[in-house]
Amino acid sequence: MIDNRSMVFDDTRNRTPPPQMRTPLRVVIVEDRITDAELMAAELRRTGFDLDWVRVDRSDAFIDALANPPDIVLADYSLPEFDAMRALGVLWQHAPTVPLIVVTGQLGDEAAAECMKLGASDYVLKDRLARLGPAVEIALQQRRIEQERAQAVSALEESEERLTLVLEGSQNSFWDWDLVTGTVTRSTELAKLLGYQPSDWDEMGPRWIELVHPDDRSIAAATMEAHLAGSRPNYEAEYRLRRADGTWIWILDQGRVVRTDADGVPLRAAGTYRDISEAKAVREQLTASLNELRELARRLQTVREEERAGISREVHDVLGQEMTGFKMDVKWLSDRLRTLRGPESIPPLLEKLDGMTRQLESTMTTIRRIATELRPAVLDALGLIAALEWQTSDFQRRYSIPCEFVSSHEDVEMETERATAIFRIVQEALTNVIRHAHASRVRVQFIQSDSEICVSIDDDGVGIRPNEGRSVKSLGLLGMQERALMFGGQVDVSDSPGSGATVTLRMPAP
Repeated sequence: MIDNRSMVFDDTRNRTPPPQMRTPLRVVIVEDRITDAELMAAELRRTGFDLDWVRVDRSDAFIDALANPPDIVLADYSLPEFDAMRALGVLWQHAPTVPLIVVTGQLGDEAAAECMKLGASDYVLKDRLARLGPAVEIALQQRRIEQERAQAVSALEESEERLTLVLEGSQNSFWDWDLVTGTVTRSTELAKLLGYQPSDWDEMGPRWIELVHPDDRSIAAATMEAHLAGSRPNYEAEYRLRRADGTWIWILDQGRVVRTDADGVPLRAAGTYRDISEAKAVREQLTASLNELRELARRLQTVREEERAGISREVHDVLGQEMTGFKMDVKWLSDRLRTLRGPESIPPLLEKLDGMTRQLESTMTTIRRIATELRPAVLDALGLIAALEWQTSDFQRRYSIPCEFVSSHEDVEMETERATAIFRIVQEALTNVIRHAHASRVRVQFIQSDSEICVSIDDDGVGIRPNEGRSVKSLGLLGMQERALMFGGQVDVSDSPGSGATVTLRMPAP
């Protein structure tokens, strides 16, 4: 069935911030409990999404909801009539590009692995709904990268088709090789492609090998020899040619023997040259996109596990011990109260209560610290500038490294998502200073003009030393770049070995 109360998208009770400050998101929630679905919707709104959602709990209702494909599907792992596993099967049939996140009360490791194997983007436990917003953002980012990859593949196919049509229209250059005399004739279209005048082309014939990139000469020659020897049915090689201006272009050289003598000895070969620089660039871009996707996925998993491990240690080692001590104190009080004999028994009880109060205050401080590390309240309460100032002060207090913060504004107005992205980028950069820089001073500068936001993090540490084998991506630049790209920005790292490094974020002003 489809719950009619949920069919009314974003009723007035659920609208909070102005739509222009939030990210539109269409969601189908596979859930039999209305309250659980509303909790998911509320969490996504809190994260910063402008929600348009519907709840379903049956297969036919789910199929109907997919008629207008949503941005994402949230599905409970186990329902009486319909669940996440069956929802994945339906999704693959009707909307295979829509990501699905399993949201459930509890999920074992094997069940989680099976869900991910079948195509789920992630899973979130219902008692950890704070992860839902980030999980949705990651799933949407992965979907965007996959769409870009598909577009790149489509662009590559279109480029190859276009080049084939050019070949059919005799717009490509050709070559004709007389194997008896050794004479090679090349069309003037190739001269034009390489930036030479056709009148100069005859002189280039004897010097042809000089135009081929030194690294590619042996490969092209070996491929041709294999074809002439009969071990290859056709000749095909990709190599670089130097243009008249000194730049290089990629050429696909294809051909075959077109004439032999009575004994099968090759007498003549012919073929074509095709400029494949654009196709090569698309392939390289596609490969780079896939590599970045893998790097991002690995980094997100590592960060997630590190965060979980940190919280687990804090809860077990600190809060667990403090609560155990508090439990023992309560038992002590209970035992004393049962044997209370007179006024002289009260002072020890009051002293114990004072100690318990101090212990509770220490526990509350620990809880506030853990909550601040997950998301500092100052960012929501006082804004980005105050949060950055707090971050640099906290950095200096923790690590005893002077950290100066300079800002062109006392306060700035921007959407929550953009402010969070900037804060996290600065946080990651400061983390890298501690891990790698060995710095004695750090300076964070925030400058905003009418058109641009510029944030720089400078340190006087060792810089990025080549012998350490640390690429910029190993410094978390990939994650920072992803955050910046969401708002049309970019992150650059510059350094001078032994004199420190500078991380610079540039982003269009809101």
